[in-house]
Amino acid sequence: MRIGIGTKNPVKVQAIKEVFLSYSEFSNAEFKPKEVDPGVNEQPLTIEEILLGAYHRACLSFPGCDYGVGVEGGLIHTSVGYGTGNLNFAICIIFDGRKTYTGAGPGFELPFPVLSKMFQEKLTLDEAMRNVGLTESPRVGYEEGGNTAIITNNRRTRKEDVQLAVMLAISSYILRQKLEK
Repeated sequence: MRIGIGTKNPVKVQAIKEVFLSYSEFSNAEFKPKEVDPGVNEQPLTIEEILLGAYHRACLSFPGCDYGVGVEGGLIHTSVGYGTGNLNFAICIIFDGRKTYTGAGPGFELPFPVLSKMFQEKLTLDEAMRNVGLTESPRVGYEEGGNTAIITNNRRTRKEDVQLAVMLAISSYILRQKLEK
């Protein structure tokens, strides 16, 4: 079984591999990471953009594979009015050539100084976190802890957030398989 992965980001690739291999259905899988154009802004700022980016990553990694997997992170804005109204989270989409299966990871609110840099100066989350002095890493999103570790004071990692999104997408796949029998 071959599983295409629509990125070469080491955190996403490792998270996807570990979760898939933890299921007996995928224990013999070979993984094919591939850099693809998700077709969205470098810093997605809407739920639609995050979903579209994950979908494009999954579909573009599918050729020659049994499944394509796409993970896209980004920011969503809610108009409810609590706090900043902005949450950062990741979505995973698995594509089997006909159907998609979706899961989302946990979201967290970003502080106003970070959001200000993202919206006013059009910076990515990595750039904004560095710009306000929360990290010195040029690509914190490529590190296992990522921005999640910064926000949670190392109690949780970006890799764990991606793993949860992947697990929930696989769960969607397995549930649909059971219902279709």
